[in-house]
Amino acid sequence: MSISIGGIDIATAIVNIDMELIRTQKLLEWIVNNNVGLRGPDQAAMVAIEQQAAAVVKAKYPEAGLEWNPG
Repeated sequence: MSISIGGIDIATAIVNIDMELIRTQKLLEWIVNNNVGLRGPDQAAMVAIEQQAAAVVKAKYPEAGLEWNPG
C-alpha cells in the first residue's frame, strides 16, 4: 500500500521522477561534453523552459491543483 495525494501515487511518482531526472542529467552531460562551444539558454529561455515544464506537470496531475511560482 502506498500513499496517494490528489490522485498521485507518491512512491511511484518519486521513483519515476528520479529516473527521468538522472537520465536527463546524463544526457545533458553527454551533450555538453561532446559539443565544444555549445551555448546554453539565456535567462528568458530558462524562464520559458520552466513555464513549459510547469505546464506539463500541471497537465499530468490536474487533480493536484499545482501552481508554478517562479523563484
